[in-house]
Amino acid sequence: SYVVTHQRAADLWSVYLNIDIGSEQVAACMMLLKIARDEQGIYNEDDGLDCTGYSALWASLTSLDSDEIEAAKLASNINRKDQ
Repeated sequence: SYVVTHQRAADLWSVYLNIDIGSEQVAACMMLLKIARDEQGIYNEDDGLDCTGYSALWASLTSLDSDEIEAAKLASNINRKDQ
């Protein structure tokens, strides 16, 4: 599911960057990646559509309750180096 996928990315980014990243931040950063590409003048006809999709995912991820977030964290099955 997109919830588990974004949580898995958040877990990986958190380990790599050594800071806590939330799944909703992953979606927000992916939107910014698409915007950055556009600002460089690198045309990709899917960027606008992708950014819209990440925006919808961000909205959904920010509305999860704590139980759904914890379930996604368990399902992502990533061992954090600080645990």
